[in-house]
Amino acid sequence: MKIIVVTPDFGAGDVPLGKLYAEAFTELGHETFFLAQNSRVTDISFVGRSFSYLNRTFSPITGAYERSENLLVEKIKQCKADIIVFIRCDTLSLEAVREIKNYANISMVNIYPDSPLVIPGVKRKNFSEWLAEFDVIFSSDIYIKKVFYQLGAKRVEFLPFAYDPKYHLPKAPSGSDSIFFSSPIAYVGTFGRLQKDWLCSIQHHGLKVWGNSWDSLSKQDPLRRCWTKGRGVGLEMWKAINLSSMTFNMCRVEHTAEISMKTFEIPAAGGLMLSNFTETQDTFFKDRVQALYYNNREEANDLITFYLKRPELIKKIKQNSMMAIKRHTYQSRAKSIIDYVITDRMTSFI
Repeated sequence: MKIIVVTPDFGAGDVPLGKLYAEAFTELGHETFFLAQNSRVTDISFVGRSFSYLNRTFSPITGAYERSENLLVEKIKQCKADIIVFIRCDTLSLEAVREIKNYANISMVNIYPDSPLVIPGVKRKNFSEWLAEFDVIFSSDIYIKKVFYQLGAKRVEFLPFAYDPKYHLPKAPSGSDSIFFSSPIAYVGTFGRLQKDWLCSIQHHGLKVWGNSWDSLSKQDPLRRCWTKGRGVGLEMWKAINLSSMTFNMCRVEHTAEISMKTFEIPAAGGLMLSNFTETQDTFFKDRVQALYYNNREEANDLITFYLKRPELIKKIKQNSMMAIKRHTYQSRAKSIIDYVITDRMTSFI
């Protein structure tokens, strides 16, 4: 089977979701093409994100975005695939989606990992018609399914995030890394104001921060001293997770999220996830058994204090979560997509 995975650009995420799926389809034995709407954006640094923003903003003047879109459509036509898997791609025009769909008898699915109420927001012109062009929308949030239907989607199925054993390794790194990445509590993620506020409230526990754009903090900010630039992300993320007693996670409220990529990546890398409570996360990883959940800052601090004094409990929860995560690979998710296209029946993940 020929499969195309289309992502907005090549720079979204520590290991981009599109890349994880493209590799998973390849590992299943399918001929896979990995394409991007804007192939010139290859990182999520300030420069990379600025380039993407300027490209979108001034496209009506320069025509750059239209040229990129036309090039993508032509590449898709040349591939002559059986299935096209879009990773959101909400800025792809309705006209382009229709041109792709009308070119050949092809299954078009969309893995939409965000709430459409947030990205792109309900005010986008023709968004209902755009959603309806896809054979199915795969949502990572079971509670957002009804939103997609109301906005115009024909079919919506639950497809949670997963992990890739190539990138999320359940083993401790050796040598100098075993000391460098060790911490009582770690946070792996890109800078955000809400994340900053929460991390400030727990930094006194020996917090180490790994991720992008934390240099936007002033050099005098105590939280910036918890951050190490350029390390612990991407292919090194598993090291920071594995060597922390626990890893702080937030399913971001601005995305109305029930789960995040880290929900699965933390236990896969041998970490203990400390996250805000959501019903979906608790379905996959039970509280105090396979993960720890907080609702407010006082609870988060109490949990950190209690468990850091009890390493035997931390060890047990890590072992439990590693057992629970085993079947949730991107390869199994990719197989579920193919099975759905063939049989019109979706795998149950819970």
